[in-house]
Amino acid sequence: MHPRHFSVHITTDSSSRQSEAMFRALVTALLQHPLGWANQGYTFHITPSAAAATHPLITITLTPQHVLDLKFPQFATERLSLCNMATREIYLNEQRWMGVYDDNKSDLSLPAYRAYMVQHEVGHALGFGHTKCKEPGAKCPIMVQQTKGTGGCAPYPFPSSP
Repeated sequence: MHPRHFSVHITTDSSSRQSEAMFRALVTALLQHPLGWANQGYTFHITPSAAAATHPLITITLTPQHVLDLKFPQFATERLSLCNMATREIYLNEQRWMGVYDDNKSDLSLPAYRAYMVQHEVGHALGFGHTKCKEPGAKCPIMVQQTKGTGGCAPYPFPSSP
């Protein structure tokens, strides 16, 4: 059985330009969002450090592209966020978080795209793989790689509907 309760440590890479406190506050709000994974029965306990974890740990780090390139050279040309599903380590691409890249095919606003980034990568940490749009025009399932396109679905940044 998969765990439903997680400790979450939220941080930024030391070279990140984004305020760690601001990033932590936004990600925390997204983890608790009523349309997020919490609506699917998951709970997230924010911890000040990985050592403070009381449940299985998810780490979310805002990471600049050049650091992602060093850590994951096999994905350097894709410029995406990544999740190591085995370790539940999430690396959110800082340039995508800041809206620097112009190749985002999701058509989500930057705040909605940030919500999508968090919800999608947390989905991987929970054990979910990629899926495809099943019904054109319907809300896009969160595990579709919306950055690459929605496959005919309407872009949507959460795993639950209102």
